[in-house]
Amino acid sequence: MATNLKRRSFVSIVFAAIGIAGALIAKWKPELKRSIPASAKFLTRDGRLVEIDLDKVPFGKKAITKRELVRWIWKDQKL
Repeated sequence: MATNLKRRSFVSIVFAAIGIAGALIAKWKPELKRSIPASAKFLTRDGRLVEIDLDKVPFGKKAITKRELVRWIWKDQKL
């Protein structure tokens, strides 16, 4: 039973050391932020590729449905 207790305390000390080392590395390492691009490329209805500033694009709104997308694509085209 004494060896089992020693093993448990050894494992807990190792895990604590790994956790502390990870926290210190994360604190001192330069921030790894994703750089948000200032603009993005979008395809228009007529097939042109345009670049739009992302501050002009509304985010967080309801996603478009497939039916709305098909209507948008075929809206101005005559069949």
